Order: sequence, then structure tokens, then C-alpha cells
Amino acid sequence: MNKLVVIGWLGIKTCYLNLSREDAIKRYKQDNPDSLFEEEALKRPDLIQEFEFEDEFGAYDAWKS
Repeated sequence: MNKLVVIGWLGIKTCYLNLSREDAIKRYKQDNPDSLFEEEALKRPDLIQEFEFEDEFGAYDAWKS
């Protein structure tokens, strides 16, 4: 079973594979120090999504960072 934590706003989300929610948030904040993430996350819980999957999931788009 795999786990994906997706953080960010529509169109600019970052995905973390097989990290805990806490570790994913920590990395996101390190990689985006100027982000308003902490302020917005309190008001908008949809900025963080988590789901588990075997070996396939649907996606609108994907790219390499």
C-alpha cells in the first residue's frame, strides 16, 4: 500500500509519496518558505489531501520537479 500526501493550491500542488502527513508538511514549508501555507491551511483544510492506493490513481496532470 502506498500513501500520497498532496499539499497546495489548485494548479501548484506538491505530492509526497510514502511520507507521513507531518513530514510532508515539514518538507513543504522548507521548500516554500515564503508561502502563506500556515495561515491558509487553518482556514482551508482542502490544501492538504491524503490517500492510499495500491499501484494506480487518477491524476489531472503530473510533471517532474
